[in-house]
Amino acid sequence: MKRTISSAILLALSSSAALADTSLSVGLQLVDAQLTTSTYACGEIPSIEVRYVLSGAESLALVPVEDEQRIFVQVVAASGARYVSGQYEWWVKGEDGMLTDLIAEDRLMTCEAES
Repeated sequence: MKRTISSAILLALSSSAALADTSLSVGLQLVDAQLTTSTYACGEIPSIEVRYVLSGAESLALVPVEDEQRIFVQVVAASGARYVSGQYEWWVKGEDGMLTDLIAEDRLMTCEAES
C-alpha cells in the first residue's frame, strides 16, 4: 500500500505547473545502427532531408514537419517502410515518400528521392 501512495504523490507532483519546462532524454541501445540521410524533392516545397536510424527492429526517422524535427517510429507496413509520430505518417516505398496527417486524412506532401 505504501508503494501505491508514493506513486500517486509522485504522479501528482510530476503533473504540476512547476515542472512544465522539464525536458526528457531517452537513451536507446542500438546494436549495429546504420545512420542515413535521404533528400526528397516535394513539389513546391523546398527539398527536405529525412534522417534514418536503422537497427533491426528499432528503426526511426527524423522528418521535418511544420518547421520542427519530429521523431517517427517504424510500424508494420504491407510494403515499403511506414513511420508514425502522433497524428503524422511518413511512408516510403521505393523512391517515393508521403507525409500524411492521419486525423485530417490529408496528404501533406508527396515526395521523390533526389539522386
